[in-house]
Amino acid sequence: MRSALNRFLKSTQKIRDIALDIDEHAGAALSCHSVWERHETIQCASAVILSGFLETFLHEVAEAFISSLCAKQVAFTNLPVEIQKTHYGLGGEVLTSRQRNNSKSKWITATPEDIARRLASVVNIPYELVWEAFADTKSNPNADVIKGFLQNFGINEPTKKLEAKLTLSWNTIKASLDSFIAVRNESAHTGKATQAPSPSDLRDYCDLLDRVAGGVIDTLNDYLSTNLFLSHSTNTPIVASSTPVNNFITDLDPTGIVEASSSRIPFSIKKIFIFLRNLFR
Repeated sequence: MRSALNRFLKSTQKIRDIALDIDEHAGAALSCHSVWERHETIQCASAVILSGFLETFLHEVAEAFISSLCAKQVAFTNLPVEIQKTHYGLGGEVLTSRQRNNSKSKWITATPEDIARRLASVVNIPYELVWEAFADTKSNPNADVIKGFLQNFGINEPTKKLEAKLTLSWNTIKASLDSFIAVRNESAHTGKATQAPSPSDLRDYCDLLDRVAGGVIDTLNDYLSTNLFLSHSTNTPIVASSTPVNNFITDLDPTGIVEASSSRIPFSIKKIFIFLRNLFR
């Protein structure tokens, strides 16, 4: 996870360099309106790019954490309940989204078959959790998303832990993050902001996100080192029954999220839904 943080810090430095360059050419902007407009556009775009850096960081951290967790070979049923719920609940959503190839899954490179395989892999050790299920930023990494990101791993009171790591109150963290995201959203959706972030604002955003990123890493590392993740003996593998596909679709998909026609669902995906239904009976 530390390497993800290092990459993120290098990325935010690019925004600081842009802010410095704008400061150094402030005189030209004052004497030429087109230069001033160009600077404003770059400043707004920088907020959007900075948000993208944060999303990528959270994706990489989720993948790294899950990789480290799986390497510990703790029996799946001995993992914190929230991790189990995220793997199955949000993992199922990832599978459905990827199968439909909708806009929410554009960042996911795994095939539906690979996601289905990982969903079912937890009946044995070693297994692979669906890390993408832990990495959803909702394309809008505000304070509540950061909080939910940590909760998906089973971290209790994540806001208090971030307060301790950042030595800031959660209200301050939330207000600062949400203010940044508001500028990001306005810039992304309209091409400009009511008040374009100044070079100083961009540096402040970088400082804030660097601290938040460091706090997230430290919180997850502390959590991973607890005795919650000590290796235990394996459990008896769960064997899925041979329940017909046509019966389980109604149980798992009463609102029609999955295609009702079994002929249009790949066999690997049918198999994982059979497994999920029998597991949670």
